[in-house]
Amino acid sequence: MKKTITTFLILFTASLFSQEIKFVKANSGLIVRDAPHKNAQRIGKLKNNTRVYIIKKTEISLEIKDNGKIINGNWIEVKSYKEDIKGYVFSGFLTDKIPNKGTEKGNYYLTKIDSITKNEYWENLRKNIKTKPSFIYLRNKNHINLVQLEIGDLEMYEGTTLIVKKENELKNIIQIIKIESSYSACCSNTDEYFYLVDKNKQLISLPVVENNHCDGPEPYFTYLFPSDDNGKKDLIIYAKIIPKEDADDKVEILKTYSWNGENIVVIK
Repeated sequence: MKKTITTFLILFTASLFSQEIKFVKANSGLIVRDAPHKNAQRIGKLKNNTRVYIIKKTEISLEIKDNGKIINGNWIEVKSYKEDIKGYVFSGFLTDKIPNKGTEKGNYYLTKIDSITKNEYWENLRKNIKTKPSFIYLRNKNHINLVQLEIGDLEMYEGTTLIVKKENELKNIIQIIKIESSYSACCSNTDEYFYLVDKNKQLISLPVVENNHCDGPEPYFTYLFPSDDNGKKDLIIYAKIIPKEDADDKVEILKTYSWNGENIVVIK
């Protein structure tokens, strides 16, 4: 299954990393105003689950009744992650809890498809209405989107897993990240995304690997790195693996890439 993938290679300052991050927890969205009081001009609205950076906390308290429940908080100044909205919001509708958090490994985590998106998909399917693409994200500990993955068909989508492992035998590379999205119809299908993580924490993507399995142990495709069994020094190997019951798996090398510390080059 062919999917859209976007990798974000963005540099952030130390001051940005040091800012406190919160998430909007308001199904109908959170109103942003130009001053810390209810009668101030409305300048925008933050969607539910939006990440915001805290700019300034005030001592101006506020009490709101929401669905019969009293919520207490203060006015605080925030800016949205994309920095397109900046102003004052009620802190009672912000949370530290990461919404829709999926698999977490080391310094990274995946988001997952939320229930609202799933329900909307099934409702649109019932009405024969085309649904907008759904996305999951790979983020770091600072909640920065590193990779955006499009989930093409929620009807067959089973889930996405994350694997992070050390790699000390490729120049300037410290880790390998593998993200695997699984789909199931008559057969099992997986889209596998591999990334080299360099010493500057930037991600270098490899071509997507697609595997289809219908019965029993079947050949599959993957990348082999120098620290893997059958790996080769300074090389990244794209291989076909044929499982053997009574012997070592057979490895067919389909393509070989060299890595010089900065670039990937196809050499075979």
